[in-house]
Parts: sequence; C-alpha cells; structure tokens
Amino acid sequence: MTTIITAQASSSRICLGEIVAAQGLKGWVRVKTFTEDPADLVAYGPLMTESSLDFPLKIMQVKSDSLVIATVVGCADRNASEALVGTKLYVNRDQLPPPVEDEFYYHELINKRVLDEENQLVGTVRAVENYGAGDFLEIIDDQREVYTLPFNKDTVSRVDQETGVIHINRSFLLN
Repeated sequence: MTTIITAQASSSRICLGEIVAAQGLKGWVRVKTFTEDPADLVAYGPLMTESSLDFPLKIMQVKSDSLVIATVVGCADRNASEALVGTKLYVNRDQLPPPVEDEFYYHELINKRVLDEENQLVGTVRAVENYGAGDFLEIIDDQREVYTLPFNKDTVSRVDQETGVIHINRSFLLN
C-alpha cells in the first residue's frame, strides 16, 4: 500500500507545506513539506496562502524527506521570515496529478468507514499521520475510542474508493 503524502484539504485546495521556522539572516525559511518528494513542493504550479494570495517560493536546499530551505519573493531579512512562520502553502486540487493504483491522497482517506475481516464496523478514519516511521490511520469508533493502525499491505487489505470503505486486519489495531 502506497500513499502520496499530503496534509489538509478543503474542497478545492490541498496543503503541500507549512513554513515552520526562519533560516539564517537573509530571509530564508524552513518549510515542512507534505509531498512524497520534498522537491515536489513547487512542482505542481503556483503556491498560495490560506487566503488565496500567490506565494512565490524557490527551494534552495532539500534538508530531509520532509524539510526544505527556501526563499520567498519579498522576504529579505530574518524578521520578515519569522513573520511567515505558520503560513500554510496550498495548490488547487486540479493542479495535482490523479493518484495511480494503490496510491491515495491523505484527504481521500478521511471519514472513510473502516471494516475488519468479518465486515464489522471498527470506526471511521479521523486522520492520517506520518511521524517518520510510516503512515498511520487514526480511527475513531462510536464510543469515541481512538485507535491507530499502520497503513501498509499487512494491515490494510483494500481501500474501496467507490463505497468509501477501508478493509483492515483488526489484530494490528493499536489502542
């Protein structure tokens, strides 16, 4: 099971990154990326802010699987870059390629029903997280119990986009 990493989504926009810190004295910023390849942050067309303002950004260095150092047009010093911390960077959904078989955008998994091997309802997906050890589904049941489940071929047997159901192996649920 493969995923394309994205963060939050509204009906027409997908968050591809967030400015998390200033970098140096020249107005550069550290951006946490939610793309599978961090360099893809700027690959899908113009980025915009939550209020739909264009946000010209140039990647200067890829630091890790989810962090880049970038420059922002008009941001010339550390004070200006510190003011940008917390800014989320979006693209329109139609700027992204459609996922291929066995790939999913995170937002497509949210609110899907989760059934076990016996077709018993486990709950619904509340979030998809990745803390560095792989993707995890956060599932909430009717009693408001929250479970996590690694999102891989051993734990998730099928994701049915048409019916909105994720089929899992219950023995891997973490409480």
